[in-house]
Amino acid sequence: TGIDAAADRLYASYAGVFNGFTIRDFNLDQIDFFDLPFAPTGIAVGPSNNLFLTGGDSIYEYSVTGDFIRSARSPFVNYTAVDHQALGAI
Repeated sequence: TGIDAAADRLYASYAGVFNGFTIRDFNLDQIDFFDLPFAPTGIAVGPSNNLFLTGGDSIYEYSVTGDFIRSARSPFVNYTAVDHQALGAI
């Protein structure tokens, strides 16, 4: 559902039968993956190298080791994407 890159890694979110994100090198070899309890619609690497994912009415922050950090919910919107350039202000 989305892809972003930082340093020597690609971060891609996926949704469907399985929901989560994968970490790959630039040869597209998988390094790790993490299941998520929601269907992500976007992913971006933030300035602290944490991952920001959107899904439904929420924005989530996860570490690259798959640890949940925090989330923000707005019941009046449906988030469909997140952009790493906009995250520089966080």
